[in-house]
Amino acid sequence: MTTPRLVLATVGFEQAAALPLRRAIERLADAAELITEWRRIPGPAVLAEDASVGEALDGADVLLTSTADPRVCGRLVELIMERPGLAVVPLLLADQELLGRTRLGEFAPAERPAETRESIMAAAGALATAGAAVPAELGPVLRASAALAHRLPAGDLRTLGLVIMSFRQLSTGNLVLALRLLARRTGTARGPVDDLGVPELQPEHGLWHPAGTLPGRGTPVIVVACSRNLLFSGNDGHLRALFDRVEQAGHRAVGWFGSTADLAADLEPYADGIRLWINTRGFTLSGRHGTPELAEGLAALVGADVPMIAAITLSNQTLQEWLADATGLSQTTVAMQLAVPELQGGIAPLVIAGRDAATDELVAVDDQLDRLVRLADRLIRLRAKPVSERRIAVILVSHAPEKGAIGAAASLDVWSSLHSLLGALAGSGYRVDVPADAEATFDAVVDRAAPATARVLARYHAADYLREYRAGRRITAAWGPAPGEFDNDGEAFEVHGARLGNVTVCFQPSRGYGADPAGLLAKPDATPTHAFAACYTWLDRHLDPDLVLHFGTHGALEFMPGKQTGLVRTDFSDHLLDAIPHSYLYVASNPSEAAIAKRRSAATIVNHLSPPLADADLDGRLRSLRDDIAGCLAAAPALRAQRLTMITETAEAEGLHHDVDAELATTDPAVYLERLAATLDEVAETLISVGLHRLGRGLEPEDTRAILRACCDQGCDERGLASLIDEPDRAQQLVDAVIAGRSGDDLDPGWLAYLTETMIKLGRNDELGALLHTLDGGFIAPGPGGDPIREPNVLPTGRNTYAIDPTTIPTAAAVRRGRDSAQALLNKITDTGELPESVALVIWGIETIKSRGETLGQAFALLGVEPYADSHGRVNRFRILDPEALGRPRIDVVLTASGVFRDLFGQAMGLLDEAIRAVAVLDEDPERNYVRKHALEQARELGIEVADAATRVFSNAPGDYGSGVNHVVDASTWETDLDLGELYTKRQSYAYGVSLTGAEAGRLFRSVLATVDVTFQNLDSAERSLADSDHYFEYLGGVSAAVKAAGGRAPRVLVSDTYSPRARVRDIDEALRLESRTRLLNPRWYEAMLEHGFQGVREVAQRLDNTFGWSATVDAVDDWIYSAAAATFLFDDRLRDRMAAVNPAAVRSMALRLDEADRRGLWRPSPAERARLDQVTDLLEDAVEGVGPSAA
Repeated sequence: MTTPRLVLATVGFEQAAALPLRRAIERLADAAELITEWRRIPGPAVLAEDASVGEALDGADVLLTSTADPRVCGRLVELIMERPGLAVVPLLLADQELLGRTRLGEFAPAERPAETRESIMAAAGALATAGAAVPAELGPVLRASAALAHRLPAGDLRTLGLVIMSFRQLSTGNLVLALRLLARRTGTARGPVDDLGVPELQPEHGLWHPAGTLPGRGTPVIVVACSRNLLFSGNDGHLRALFDRVEQAGHRAVGWFGSTADLAADLEPYADGIRLWINTRGFTLSGRHGTPELAEGLAALVGADVPMIAAITLSNQTLQEWLADATGLSQTTVAMQLAVPELQGGIAPLVIAGRDAATDELVAVDDQLDRLVRLADRLIRLRAKPVSERRIAVILVSHAPEKGAIGAAASLDVWSSLHSLLGALAGSGYRVDVPADAEATFDAVVDRAAPATARVLARYHAADYLREYRAGRRITAAWGPAPGEFDNDGEAFEVHGARLGNVTVCFQPSRGYGADPAGLLAKPDATPTHAFAACYTWLDRHLDPDLVLHFGTHGALEFMPGKQTGLVRTDFSDHLLDAIPHSYLYVASNPSEAAIAKRRSAATIVNHLSPPLADADLDGRLRSLRDDIAGCLAAAPALRAQRLTMITETAEAEGLHHDVDAELATTDPAVYLERLAATLDEVAETLISVGLHRLGRGLEPEDTRAILRACCDQGCDERGLASLIDEPDRAQQLVDAVIAGRSGDDLDPGWLAYLTETMIKLGRNDELGALLHTLDGGFIAPGPGGDPIREPNVLPTGRNTYAIDPTTIPTAAAVRRGRDSAQALLNKITDTGELPESVALVIWGIETIKSRGETLGQAFALLGVEPYADSHGRVNRFRILDPEALGRPRIDVVLTASGVFRDLFGQAMGLLDEAIRAVAVLDEDPERNYVRKHALEQARELGIEVADAATRVFSNAPGDYGSGVNHVVDASTWETDLDLGELYTKRQSYAYGVSLTGAEAGRLFRSVLATVDVTFQNLDSAERSLADSDHYFEYLGGVSAAVKAAGGRAPRVLVSDTYSPRARVRDIDEALRLESRTRLLNPRWYEAMLEHGFQGVREVAQRLDNTFGWSATVDAVDDWIYSAAAATFLFDDRLRDRMAAVNPAAVRSMALRLDEADRRGLWRPSPAERARLDQVTDLLEDAVEGVGPSAA
């Protein structure tokens, strides 16, 4: 007798069901009962419309689907409709369209709606009788069938339910039943279905141990959260390996599965002895898709107060695919298995297992499993160790000591904060030597003897390093023999820092850009230097701290080359700290880079507040000018002319003639004065960040005024509070009342409550307490990142920052804002010119998180495309707008993304790439569709398909970060802006999208850049500005220089302050004038910064450096800005001496930078200015060397 043969096609079987299905197929084949031809169809092949998909479905008896990707589901629906004889069983019941195409026997909702409806109603009645009342709809009925299908009336719907139940109650035996049911119902095998039995029910919750015997009551345990499906399907080899290693390390473990409602009762025998959580589920601690139980699981973690290691068991890619992929984890894995556990405070996302492509078994990744267990062991021992015996290593950044940059961190007063931490440690019982104050703390670790350098903590012989560090030879291949050129005396490395009792302060060495950053950036394996690796090897092997704390935003450890996520042991960010528990003090306003630190260096983040915001106000000269304007407008006509002349002369001296046409003073004096006044008012009302944050200190009520007022302008959708931007008096009244502690019947109680709560949270934080708690090995509660104006839930600080769910980006609100701001961009351009054909957008992770994807919204709007979310809130679809409704041509869009954005938002890049390609192949007039116009031209030029020529999303090579333009500018190793443009082009020429994960595309990128008319970037918040960070000129300046290098013409460069409810689009030179007046040249800004001593002086110098970066890349800085900076900081003897007395190297760097600006023709000083600069530079050289005062 011939053995029946079933042809089974599956989509999405890369997860738990793969192994038991394989075993079920083998069992039936071995028994000669059923031969199953299993045709696996990859989801990406469905999306790519690969011909192999249709071929696999042709002749298939059954299609089983286990995917929630709506794009895959949508394409499958089309394929199913073309094959009316194909039985279709969706196992994930999330996509309604695919669910409607269910088909088994006579049960077919799309083809037989009336009969189907009767079956569903009968099934719902049977379920209600069984105690599971559900709506008479297909989805709810099938979901309930996962445990109760055997209670349904006989028929095809019952058979369908039994198949689904078999997969939900996952085991080899149950899948044998499912195959038998499918074979008989499709006619492949003979016999009725009703005599085959029902699936065996599995426990919904409980405890597990591979030996079958649980630890005794009261035993201290590590709780391992397990996947129920893996346990009962027998695919648990990796869990057995984990338990074996845990117990070899001297600990006991217990596995748990279930919902949070069952957790307390299940773990009651160990309630007081939970030492650590290891979550191996790749999701939340206890929930499932659709019901993640975020809050419930978090409450359990807070109650247990021990860390949760969020281990990754690869479910959407094979072990081999992960190892071979330079990016590491797939987009789906990042979205689910990486981002979701972070919402519950998960740490150390190490890949401990993956599915073997040949066997479908989950195989342990031995070296990462070993590292996880050693980390778990050290976390437990840290908690148990007496406080007085704990050894802590605090890592500071010192990347440019020759420029006075020793111990720097974004937004944080490092030395005051470090002193506060040391005092708190001493008060908690740590053995630590606490200096008298912040200045003494600085002196303890830095030798002020000219020039100031970090003290030498230890000598580490190069031979010992090479013996103890396994990757030393790899670094030798890139840098030459150890010890190399950095931080050594020719034989031994110098590890810099100081011991303060059991707390050791250590400086992270330079990344190694040195005098030739372009050379380093061009290396295919851009390893760290020997000195960098030696520092961390010495920490691990010789200092042996119980915990490493990186102190401030941010160092270079997490940005070392390697996989983007899901790192392997050969990646430097993964192995340099090995299994030492790692915490990281990070500014709350930068969640994107904090996510990189969490994911690539296994850090627990403790976030801190940003400095306060304030109105920039006007300094003495500009204040007097504003008063003169008011007086002139009110003066009698006879007096107005004389005053107008003085005003015009003053305005020109202050560079205001660039903003307001001086000709108006003659042709229309009133309009001239009004515009001049408006320009000054804009300066005065611009929000700026004031000073640096001191750890643990909140804001005084009066210092919250500007933030509260900005909150009024922003509104709070979460609380139903509309923006008060058009009601300034009401907003001011509310803010005044809150700060004064008043209430009143005339004040909105909702606004009062919101503003009062915000003020209180700004005034209080437990940052120091959180740091002490992480040093205790405690659980740090998660919290969102961002600024408190747009994301009030960022307060209070002292929490473990998480990013956002990447599948929800861009949100509907961001799409709306993006559409409006894209139109504002086009309006700005067309005010003085023609509509652009191509716009290059710079996009960062930090802006995307804060705005929830507004730059993406702008990109889609320019294309004439609208993204939207599915029923689960995942943004994975788009509609192309009708060209008539759009009312303008489709603008070509080039997206140049930071490496951080690339790592966090791969799905968004894929959706945008898909939309651009779809627009490129539209049958539209190329003169109304510039994407198509350019793609056609590039396809001809490069000999490629139009869809491929429409590649428009670019970033670094996988695992690499930064364009390097900032480093080359900083080192002064460039000749012209074209050199910088070429560097940017080389570094950012890697394509990303639906099927592209960093493919080198230099020729196409260069061709695309040559078409660009405008470059653009959004400013993400008032806390960060154009010269606050070197990344702005690195990216926006860099891409602008690259456009010029590629096409021979400079693009128009624009920015927008989209954090403001009334965002303005500005040309870059206009924006830099506002930037300089409100910050660099504003006494309110620089005096607040100088209160922070050594670091504050460096912050001033760094802002001048970053201003110069805009000259280097796009030549957008007016002469008067450099002249004013020289006059303010160098030619004023009193101020210069104040600064040089504290940090002479930083002041000298300002003089050298101005000298460079002159030499390169980027500043044209007067002869007197040039002579004075030479004189001051000589004096500062002497001051740095400790010879004489700096005064002239």
